[in-house]
Amino acid sequence: VHGRHPPELMAMLKALFIYSPLFGKTEETENEKLLFFYPADIVMDTKMNHVGLSEALVKFTSSFSQDHPIEALHTNKTRRVYFSPEPDFWLTMIVNLPTTQKTKEGKPVMEFIEEDVQNNVLIELLKEAYRTYKLFNGSMAASVGKVGRKSLMEKLELFFNKYIPTMDIGCGDVLDIFQGINFLPLDKRVYLRVHSFHNLMEEAFPCVRMRVCA
Repeated sequence: VHGRHPPELMAMLKALFIYSPLFGKTEETENEKLLFFYPADIVMDTKMNHVGLSEALVKFTSSFSQDHPIEALHTNKTRRVYFSPEPDFWLTMIVNLPTTQKTKEGKPVMEFIEEDVQNNVLIELLKEAYRTYKLFNGSMAASVGKVGRKSLMEKLELFFNKYIPTMDIGCGDVLDIFQGINFLPLDKRVYLRVHSFHNLMEEAFPCVRMRVCA
């Protein structure tokens, strides 16, 4: 007998980092590729392992299609998404999949729920983070050109350390993809027609409780 319960642990952010292959072109300076890493209290070797894996996957997939590099990597326990907002700058996010307790042959088994985490939602969260950063700080490439790599790192740290705790990874949904719902005014005649249509729809289909006009 198989039974599944609601998630006991929601999807959670494991890491978010930004790197650029423009820097650290030698083995001695390889760490300079990393511009930002969250959480910060991780040893540098582990951070660079994540950067190395991301860079290798980007290079490998780019050999097949320059226009459509890798966007996501699925593992049993995590989901990784990749976003390049500017040439040679990459944002990578690693998310722990939600878990639930499943009963199998009378014994409790912890199961990772892959279908509850959508790639396009996570990528949109990364895009929104970058859009907000750029609104206040400008592009990363421009910062490098004007103030240099170290100043860019300071900007990224100052912004993302405050922004990341506000990201609702576990509750992301389709509204994040469309950046919410835009409400626009309607002409009076159009409004009356729409209102009449909604009333007729509710009368014909009593199961309809709510509606959105888009």
